[in-house]
Amino acid sequence: MGQILQCKCDNCNYTRKDIYLGSGMTPGIFYFPALDLQSKKVIHIDINDFIEVVERRNLTITSANVNKLEGDGKIPYFVKGMFKKGLIKDIPISSSPLTLQRKNNYCPKCGKYKLSFAEIGLFD
Repeated sequence: MGQILQCKCDNCNYTRKDIYLGSGMTPGIFYFPALDLQSKKVIHIDINDFIEVVERRNLTITSANVNKLEGDGKIPYFVKGMFKKGLIKDIPISSSPLTLQRKNNYCPKCGKYKLSFAEIGLFD
């Protein structure tokens, strides 16, 4: 079961709903929030091809595939530079290596690190 997120910027009030995180009932799909550089919007993308399960609950990120994704103009919010570290001592929505912080994420509209993610529901 995956989570449905909403993001909102505390600086410019940019808001986006229905962003998926995780996997539902469809095998082989794992959604994660990302910045779409062309549309300047927060979207969700399937990152299943970019992660590798090393052990049960232990994931690694395939950096070559992430570089290709960034080249296509889609930057997941776990990538360095998409969030400010150390500013909030809050429990992240998802943990390392696919860290999604609740606060201090990059806003595509104003360019400040004032974007927050919040859970608003679940999907299958």
